[in-house]
Amino acid sequence: MSFESRDEIRRALCHYACGFSENKKPRQIKDGDIIYMARMTKNPRDYAIFGKAEAIGFVDGRDGATDFEIEQRDWKSKWPIYLRVSNPTFIDGTMADCVLLYDLIKALDYESFSSTKKRYENGERNINPYNSLSQQAYVKLTHSAVEWFEPRFQEGLNRIGSVDKKFIESLPQTGTDIETWE
Repeated sequence: MSFESRDEIRRALCHYACGFSENKKPRQIKDGDIIYMARMTKNPRDYAIFGKAEAIGFVDGRDGATDFEIEQRDWKSKWPIYLRVSNPTFIDGTMADCVLLYDLIKALDYESFSSTKKRYENGERNINPYNSLSQQAYVKLTHSAVEWFEPRFQEGLNRIGSVDKKFIESLPQTGTDIETWE
């Protein structure tokens, strides 16, 4: 939990795009959708939500890592598909300063995610929302979840501060910028 948001932003370059596998293209996410960015943590085993941004809808042929980006960050060979983002905001602290996804699930249970809420509305019971996270590239929150989550995220920003624009501007702003950055 001592891993810093700035280190994750620098590693993932998630201030301009989030990576997905070839099999999990983010086609359901549309321009202007708000996405929250999380990093898995070990102790506790959870997801720390350290940032949010506006999505730029996925376009085949445009939204993929270049050969040079993959060479610079070999993890992009497994997650070469991009969901581009704009107007990112990040909590300027460690993962311990961030809202944990499991706290949301503990508070709202099946109401956490659109998929689990729909299953409940269709009569299914004994739903385990934690299972919605396994093998998923992303999950859609319910309106109730956003109402629960957003004030906690804002409180983290108010308490810790947000990553400043100067730091974000010091990083590559597109995949082609990485060639001149490193």
